[in-house]
Amino acid sequence: MKDSLLQNVHVIQSQLCTLQRDLSKKISKRYAEDDFVHQWTEVCTQKEREKWILEGLVRTCDASPDFEAHRRYCPEITMRRLNVVSGRGFLNLIEKLTLQDIDKVPDNFRRVPNPVWEAMNDGRKDPKKAIYIRLTDTQRTSFLTFFVWNTLLAFYGEKEEYGLMKTSGGRSFPQEFKESAQEDKELAQALKDVCKEVKATHADAQRGCMTCELTAERAGVKVLLACQKCKSMGRSVYYCGRECQVKDWKSGRPPHKTICGNTKALADAIMGDSGSSDTQTRTESGEGARKPMFKNPSPGYTRSPALLHQMKMLEENPNLDYALIRTEPHPDHGVMLADPMGKLYFRIMLNRAVKSFSPREVCQMYNLLLPMAERAPGIGKAGLKRQLKREYNVDIDGWNPLFQQKADEELKKQGKTREQS
Repeated sequence: MKDSLLQNVHVIQSQLCTLQRDLSKKISKRYAEDDFVHQWTEVCTQKEREKWILEGLVRTCDASPDFEAHRRYCPEITMRRLNVVSGRGFLNLIEKLTLQDIDKVPDNFRRVPNPVWEAMNDGRKDPKKAIYIRLTDTQRTSFLTFFVWNTLLAFYGEKEEYGLMKTSGGRSFPQEFKESAQEDKELAQALKDVCKEVKATHADAQRGCMTCELTAERAGVKVLLACQKCKSMGRSVYYCGRECQVKDWKSGRPPHKTICGNTKALADAIMGDSGSSDTQTRTESGEGARKPMFKNPSPGYTRSPALLHQMKMLEENPNLDYALIRTEPHPDHGVMLADPMGKLYFRIMLNRAVKSFSPREVCQMYNLLLPMAERAPGIGKAGLKRQLKREYNVDIDGWNPLFQQKADEELKKQGKTREQS
């Protein structure tokens, strides 16, 4: 397997991981502070959603010469699927791309399962095609991530310019691909398309630092410095200075010292077989690292973007018990419970609610937060209900009466009333 191809896949994956982290931060903030779900599904009309979706698609295809070709890997990108049920299709795509840890760049990008895409790759179990499949999967996820990013920018009237990073040379096909292409016409055509895309992209691209991704001009240096060992193997690994080089050497994804001059290690890293989890452990347990406030969610439970935003705010402000979110430009309202027992009880309910779907605990949190919410400008009872719905997908008006009824029945059995309890 040619090193230049492996390095290109590695660079694309690294950039995608960073983009997904940045997208997850943007999504969580928009969900929490702007109530994006309500704006998208109820305020916008179908025609308006179609406008934003089309603009996001055009912006994505214009961002890079090869993105238009990558669109064919994304069968879910159709107006019918994205705008179904008041735009829920687009929201489902957002939530599939949102990372559960919005502060860290992941070691591996988050894939979006699709039965059509899986069926297209089902017959390609040949190890010789594994890197090609990984490449196309990365290109597919990159397109989906850019599309969601650009659609959000279009919705909020924002724009962003993109630069193309020059990849490694070596545009000829590796021998393994040539052999496989002789037996697979679909693969042969796909490889020709990939080569054409790489040439078109390469003409307009600039080299970027492997760590900070800045060009020499933006980094304020005359030229980027190449890793000589990698350069001798046909890889393009450049740095803007020693600080970025040392950072990538020690704590890159994976650390460069584990793949420098090692073709098999680079291939294993791309396919997810290297010790990427070790890198994550080092990041979390390094010097000065703070113990996470919340445990991982239970299997099968996915935290909403709005809940991820709430958790981030509590991590950054450990003295707060909760944050009541207001739309920009109004400041959020921090809650600090005065009663020590009430504070402890609320923390127990919160820890359960962020770990799994827990309507009872969310309703109990609502009852404790309600007095503060009613005194907070711009929030009130209705605002608190909407916020908890965004964060935990719990309808307070639907669940609270059920739990209250059950509590009344228990008191009745004991011969007590609410006032006596």
